[in-house]
Amino acid sequence: MITQTEQITELAIDLLKAQKEIGSAKKDALNPFFKKSYADLLSVINTVKEPLNANGITFLQAVNVGENGTSVVDTMLLHESGQYLVSSTPVICAKQGDPQAFGIGVTYAKRYGLQSLLGVPSDDDDGEGLMDRKKTPAAQPTPKPTPKPTPPAKTVTEQAYQKFIDHHQAKLKEFKGFDFDYETFKASVIDLYGKEPTQAKTIDIIIHGSEVLDKPALRIDKALKKVEVK
Repeated sequence: MITQTEQITELAIDLLKAQKEIGSAKKDALNPFFKKSYADLLSVINTVKEPLNANGITFLQAVNVGENGTSVVDTMLLHESGQYLVSSTPVICAKQGDPQAFGIGVTYAKRYGLQSLLGVPSDDDDGEGLMDRKKTPAAQPTPKPTPKPTPPAKTVTEQAYQKFIDHHQAKLKEFKGFDFDYETFKASVIDLYGKEPTQAKTIDIIIHGSEVLDKPALRIDKALKKVEVK
């Protein structure tokens, strides 16, 4: 509802000038429910105050009781001539008797009343505070299982060593007190090939092709400290 003085000619002229200078309110507040920014009351006041005052207009806002007994915010545009306009905006309260909820409702009514009376555009998405709504916590993403580290692939020499030991287990038992460990095996393979072999087919050659323990031509006898296999 709007009330006014009998004449508002001077107010109307200067209000037109002020509105030409008033821009959009800056969205510098965040609504956590919608994850959106909006222009709060302070931003609206900062947008309209200087253009209004520069044209001889001030604004006043006060909480009052409306015709039906409910609370309202009266927003007045008061001109230096004494002419004025008053607009009433109802106060919406989510929880009756709750001072904090009432304060939120008053703040919203002040902002909404001032914006609507002066035609200040901005997104109206701070009204969530007026809703008696239980916020559902945002669903948390299901944590991805930590992948187990993949053991490094065995080299050709490592694969050959294990198969060599399994294949020649009986013969190696003849060397009492001799530990035919991996490093010994690796050294003898490098001595044979000049480097570690990289092709998988070499494994069978080492194990089966020439019967490593029995063929000095492969020089494994050096690794066995020249102990003759019987």
